[in-house]
Amino acid sequence: MATDLLTYSETADRIHVSVSTARRLGRAGRLDEVRVSPGAVRVRLASVERLLQHGYDGQPGGEASAQ
Repeated sequence: MATDLLTYSETADRIHVSVSTARRLGRAGRLDEVRVSPGAVRVRLASVERLLQHGYDGQPGGEASAQ
């Protein structure tokens, strides 16, 4: 479903980081990316929620919750 996909701008807003940091998290595999066209990537909402729950380092209360 398209509503389960976020832009990097929307992702950054949800996790309270810059867009460039959100992109770095995607490249590092911390966020699930979906290529929707040759020039467009979206992020799965479930992976954003997982990051918010477990933090950047995979531990509850990790860096994501410290922002």
